[in-house]
Amino acid sequence: MDDFLGALSCAVMGYEVRRVPKLPDTLGEGDIAFDLGGMWDDERYFDHHQDPSLPCSAALLWQRWSGAGDLYDALANAPALDDLNDADTRVGIAGLPEDRRPDRVKLRALLEAEAELLKDPRLCLVVLQLFAAASNLRVWVDACFSDSALQGVLQASLNRTLAAEEEEQRVIATIQVREVDELKIGVSRVPLGRIVQRAFEQLGVDVLIAPNEREPDKVSVVRDSQGRYREIPVAELLPALAQRATFIHQSGFMMVVALSVDEALELI
Repeated sequence: MDDFLGALSCAVMGYEVRRVPKLPDTLGEGDIAFDLGGMWDDERYFDHHQDPSLPCSAALLWQRWSGAGDLYDALANAPALDDLNDADTRVGIAGLPEDRRPDRVKLRALLEAEAELLKDPRLCLVVLQLFAAASNLRVWVDACFSDSALQGVLQASLNRTLAAEEEEQRVIATIQVREVDELKIGVSRVPLGRIVQRAFEQLGVDVLIAPNEREPDKVSVVRDSQGRYREIPVAELLPALAQRATFIHQSGFMMVVALSVDEALELI
């Protein structure tokens, strides 16, 4: 959600939004980077992963642009921002109280409508205005699906999401479960992306290992943030893999490791 809201905010500000797997060595004139790169200077770089005291990247953008109009002032002080920060940097979506947690399928459909929304900054503006007015993330997502201006784009995205969910259920069925020193590990040969939480819920594993979506020559190692080891950083659960990590999330729930799936399994 953080990168989604940041992307829509940039579109409203007149930027062309491009997703890239890693931060370029240099930015083009007038370009900014957000939610990647491990840098924040409040000018051109707006990442939060390097400093647990920072809010999410979208909030850093809103703070920077708070003088550019009422919208960004409202976003920077939105009631739902606490949920966004909790979901992005602390407990994940599943860790939010049920009355504030958005419907999983509807949230996914909203996020996956990003490319269509970015084609029309007016629709981006509607989504941001609804976020600024919402009391929590559940209210925001429901409001987006109820808004007449967004219904066409979001209903089409919801239909695609429902079809994708069927295919992804087949992916979950291929995940192998192994036990290593009482740690239950799910191993996938394909990236899991947004189905990670579903896999945790259905398989009852403590950790998932799968190819990283952005860097397929590496693996993502993710701990269940609602499971029995939720207070233990994944790097402590699997220290041998942590030694090869190129990225460890500040909240401790995931890391990216410079190994293939088979190489990771050999180390544990």
